[in-house]
Amino acid sequence: GTQKLSKHVGYSTTLSIPPELIAPGRRPSTAVDYQLFGVVYHHGKSATGGHYTADILRDENEWLHIDDTTISSISADEVTM
Repeated sequence: GTQKLSKHVGYSTTLSIPPELIAPGRRPSTAVDYQLFGVVYHHGKSATGGHYTADILRDENEWLHIDDTTISSISADEVTM
């Protein structure tokens, strides 16, 4: 059956992938950098039900937390907790 894991997964707002991890035919000369721009969270004890919220990057350093009709400003540290 379906089961929700309650394990904390840490992450940063940036991800850098070194060239050696990219296929030789597509390998760039420098690392490929990505910026996190959104996170979706599932709240609830089961995988078959619950509530979803999201954090989105609005501008370069402005993060918003969205919960139904409530929108509030949050810090990047709160996003990556």
